[in-house]
Amino acid sequence: MDIGKPAVIQRNDKILRINFKQEPLSLDPRKGSDPISPALHVMTLQGLTRMTPEDPRALSLAKNIEISEDRKTYTFTLKKAFWSDQSPITSYDFAKTWKEVLDPHFPSPVAHLFFVIKNAEKAFRQEISLDDVGIHTPNDKTIVVELEHPIPYFLDLTSFSAFYAVKYDENKKHELLCSGPFLLKKWLHNDQLVLEKNPYFWDAKNVHLEGIHVSIVASDVTSLTMFENKEIDFVGGAFSPLPLDTLQILSKRGMIHSSPLGATTMLTFNVDKFPYTNKNIRKAIACAVNRKELVDNITQLGEIVATDFIPPVLKKKDPKELLIDANNDLSRELFKKGLDELKIAKEDFPSIQISYYNEDCYAKIAQAIQQQLHEVLGIQVDLYGYELQYFLQKMRKKDFQVAEFSWSAQYNDPMNILERFKSKHNIKNYSGWENRDYIDLLNDSLHLFSPVERIQFLEKAEEILAEDMPFTCLYHWHMNYLLQPHVKGFYISPIGSLHWEFVSIDPELA
Repeated sequence: MDIGKPAVIQRNDKILRINFKQEPLSLDPRKGSDPISPALHVMTLQGLTRMTPEDPRALSLAKNIEISEDRKTYTFTLKKAFWSDQSPITSYDFAKTWKEVLDPHFPSPVAHLFFVIKNAEKAFRQEISLDDVGIHTPNDKTIVVELEHPIPYFLDLTSFSAFYAVKYDENKKHELLCSGPFLLKKWLHNDQLVLEKNPYFWDAKNVHLEGIHVSIVASDVTSLTMFENKEIDFVGGAFSPLPLDTLQILSKRGMIHSSPLGATTMLTFNVDKFPYTNKNIRKAIACAVNRKELVDNITQLGEIVATDFIPPVLKKKDPKELLIDANNDLSRELFKKGLDELKIAKEDFPSIQISYYNEDCYAKIAQAIQQQLHEVLGIQVDLYGYELQYFLQKMRKKDFQVAEFSWSAQYNDPMNILERFKSKHNIKNYSGWENRDYIDLLNDSLHLFSPVERIQFLEKAEEILAEDMPFTCLYHWHMNYLLQPHVKGFYISPIGSLHWEFVSIDPELA
């Protein structure tokens, strides 16, 4: 990869042009937890399985998968495939990549996803050697994975970018090789990225694009103008949001496309910080928020007002009403109960400090919640907006009281949301909450082969979340975006990943 000024890319019917709001934080899918990096990971890398329009766990680098009768052992046989330096992709690459994630000194926010593998969590906690983890490579084309117990969603995990194999260039130690449909050829920092079709990709014959040109423009207004001037082909989603004040106009013009996502915007409470140690204070704040007002007046694109904790696209059934929208009387009643339990008077209640990622939509939502809480509970709310990377650092360190943020599912199953709260030590359990009954329900659900029974156990776990309220959901997302009519074959997965390897451009419409 060259770091320098890229050649000017002329418009043609083989190049796709998109925009990132900011630079990716990491090219390594085990490290990046921002909304930008995963968009690049799915362009440049592949896993044992992949998400396609037909199947979210379709074979990719694996040509065959055998599952043991007890559903605890998976044997993957790799197809003949190559890295971008033409070296073969081997089972050893996957084993090395996954075991590095489990090294506690490796800076990964996704290590907990690997704990389903036998002895993985013990190795992460340095109780046993990494050699004892249930990842075996009998030869260079076979990887055998032993699980702690049956995992109904394991092949959804292997489709997620954190489970992609990673290999660094032997000559340029800081550069990653590519196994996916595109190569990162040039990177002009804070300006643009240039990707070219990877001729060594195992499915290269079905990749129609010759490349992808990514501009890096922070302004949502500017990126929209670029789209209107036909300088880019796509705008929208988490990595290039549409300006809020244009949404109604664009919607009336019929320009906006929408796709339901496994993503949610929420408020989370630090349950170790006074007064959020008290569940009735947390529930009072949750009841005071008018979620419908947020989606009607700020987001404005038909997002689903959250009545439970799991996005509907992951549940595939009607949600239960576990979250109450804007019940002022109940909010005040719960608030008084919480004050009595804390043995403090209302006038002694400290101001609520809400932290958020300082982006237009998050800022406006925070301001609306600030006003709602003041009107309902008569308390002061102070707002603190931060640049994304610093905000994420504060969340991981639990250096906040209340935070507004969003998350997107990493694999296509409700457990992806629920498992974050099995341990207060999980890096993504920002609340620091833990509950033994909740843990037992999730563990028991893993041994149920009936999907109906399993969902019943997960719903009981959700009820515990509603009772303790370590966080409250505001709304579940749709991805709203603009797409030039000449772009065909565009695919958004249920977890919101965008897959460009299926795209072609119709020259007659370009």
